[in-house]
Amino acid sequence: EKVIFHDIPRVYDVGEPEIMKTIASFVARSPGMIVDFRQLAGGLGITHQTASKYVKYMEKAFILRLLFNRRGSTVASSRKLKKAYMECTTLCTPFFDSEAEFLGIMPSLVENAVCSSISAKSFMRDYYEVDFVHGKLPIEVKYQENPDIRNALKLTGRIRSPMLVVVSKSIEKAE
Repeated sequence: EKVIFHDIPRVYDVGEPEIMKTIASFVARSPGMIVDFRQLAGGLGITHQTASKYVKYMEKAFILRLLFNRRGSTVASSRKLKKAYMECTTLCTPFFDSEAEFLGIMPSLVENAVCSSISAKSFMRDYYEVDFVHGKLPIEVKYQENPDIRNALKLTGRIRSPMLVVVSKSIEKAE
């Protein structure tokens, strides 16, 4: 709260820090969510420019991290919808009322932890999706028993990557 209500408004023009906190809450409760600034703004009763500006401020304050949908060019990537994560998984905890609620989104929190630990910058979503692309290495997070990774493997083949990293709950092997 100190960063959202004091630090950021001292540096940037923030008319409604409470809305900034609400945006952070959305991301904390749903790490990896696709961010559509127009839709987000409509739900909050603000302009999409304000929503974009507040997210940018929280990125600069190391609260949020936006990932680009990797495309052939930087311009094409910047036009696509982005995924939002908390900069660090521990920043999610203040937005939950109970431990059960927090544990209920554990797969998303594990995805957020992977995002933070590799300092992810992009994901890939075309016909298929992988959660992160680190360099040329696709990474898929499936924190569940016996994950289905067929679509991630299809995308891995399309981008001609020799390897796919899968973070899962129950499997530890290399092929």
